Amino acid sequence: MNSISVFAAGRIVGRVDGDTFKKSITGSRHFLRKPPAIAFDVSTLRDVEDAGALSVEVLDRETGRKYHAPISLVLAKGFFFNRGFGEQIGLSLRYFDVTGGNATTTRAAEVRPAPAVQLSLFGG
Repeated sequence: MNSISVFAAGRIVGRVDGDTFKKSITGSRHFLRKPPAIAFDVSTLRDVEDAGALSVEVLDRETGRKYHAPISLVLAKGFFFNRGFGEQIGLSLRYFDVTGGNATTTRAAEVRPAPAVQLSLFGG
């Protein structure tokens, strides 16, 4: 299988394996909260499509869950936004198929992202 590294802002953000763009995230930091969604850089999606990707697979390193969706669905049902990190497209969690972790195959709407962790500045 041919694997192609995908870069954004000079760093690797994932890879295209066959026809799937794969990336790993820390769910408590990277899932959108309002609305609950997974976001992709618009230019990255264009790059992975040019590399032959037809779907996305996002691994949440905290839970071991994998979120799968066709890129065509991301583009058809996604919402565009820019919160200071460039043009992004988010897809509501309800559209993803979820495997792994402590869940069997399910729809992401039935799975909640890991809770955000409040860090103390003063170590305690």
